[in-house]
Amino acid sequence: MVAALFIDLAPLVAIAWFRLLAVAFNVEHVNATAIALGLFVWLVYTSDRTLDVLAMKRTKDRSGNTIEFGILFATLFALFGTDVYLALKSVNSLVLIAIAPVFLGVVVYLGIVHGRAVHMSNDWPREILVGVLFALGFSLPIAALMAHRERLLLLYPFLAVLATLNCCGVKRWASLHPQSRHKLTRWIGEHLNRLGFGLALAAGVLRMVIGGPVLLAIVISASILALLPVLGKRWTRQAWYMAADIALCSPLLLPVFWK
Repeated sequence: MVAALFIDLAPLVAIAWFRLLAVAFNVEHVNATAIALGLFVWLVYTSDRTLDVLAMKRTKDRSGNTIEFGILFATLFALFGTDVYLALKSVNSLVLIAIAPVFLGVVVYLGIVHGRAVHMSNDWPREILVGVLFALGFSLPIAALMAHRERLLLLYPFLAVLATLNCCGVKRWASLHPQSRHKLTRWIGEHLNRLGFGLALAAGVLRMVIGGPVLLAIVISASILALLPVLGKRWTRQAWYMAADIALCSPLLLPVFWK
């Protein structure tokens, strides 16, 4: 679990899409915000893993569990302190206000997921909520710095669906406990191929109308996700997990990203 903490690509994915949105909508001076966003995503991921360790009541190696918790706890506080310092010193106050609903959503999410009564429950679609919050996390800071937000509002549903497909696909193909999935999450994971190509087609059609690099990146990522169930039938869980995250790194492939 600790090893997964340091190879997870979620912070890089968030920064990549944030940066692409900034370029697409001509939002400047966002480097500090991008770093703070990456640290925030990593902080949430570390918090989730730390609470998972605390929730383990039965383990064969309790000393190992204690060491793992210590590493996670230290990482958690280091990330929290660094992110708060960077946010207060370098991030626009409008961005901090805009990201507040996401922070609240994360707190609610962690409370629900790790609450005793509903932990590992099928009663709500955890992965869908993660996808929605993740897309909001890198979209709202850009929206806060834009004069006209209508176009970003049009793109957000595509970004949220893409992130949700990633989360549900990972749960279906790379989870130790696929039986714990919500029925909607299970349906999305089992139909990842069709839903991925459907999203790619819809984004491609819209791109022919309004253009822009964001929709092109969505087409690329959605198409790769759609192919993973076919290409990754014999992959290990770790390989599938990494491939699903790499699929969302499509902004890095676009020349406009590096301007």
